[in-house]
Amino acid sequence: MKIIKQDEDIRLVKTIGNYMEYRYEIQKRYSYYKHNDDETPIADWDMRCHSHDLKQACEMYERYRTA
Repeated sequence: MKIIKQDEDIRLVKTIGNYMEYRYEIQKRYSYYKHNDDETPIADWDMRCHSHDLKQACEMYERYRTA
């Protein structure tokens, strides 16, 4: 995975898809609490959408970033 652009809670990354092809994903940061943990939040990334076209992925990234 290679990070292309990253904002505070949104990022655009280049990854490998289900059929071993390159694709670009828009990911959003979220946090959760582990059961029986010491109440510290755990941060992780969730895929919102993906595209095989970098230009289209950059447009989607801008839409998510400004929303």
